[in-house]
Amino acid sequence: MSRNLNYYRMILRKVSFDRELFSKELFKANQYLSEEDNSRLRQWLVGFYKKNRHLDGFSSKVNSINLE
Repeated sequence: MSRNLNYYRMILRKVSFDRELFSKELFKANQYLSEEDNSRLRQWLVGFYKKNRHLDGFSSKVNSINLE
């Protein structure tokens, strides 16, 4: 796991209280991370959404951002 992936996971955890800010940071991570790290981030997000119910409905929005 790269340092950049760890960094963005930390940032996403910290901003998860605000859906709009979370969306912006996720978009930045998508642009900056490698394809391999984006794949790992998507896997991490699945579990993160389950633990953070206030982000319900956001996962479908994320799929439209194209995290590939």
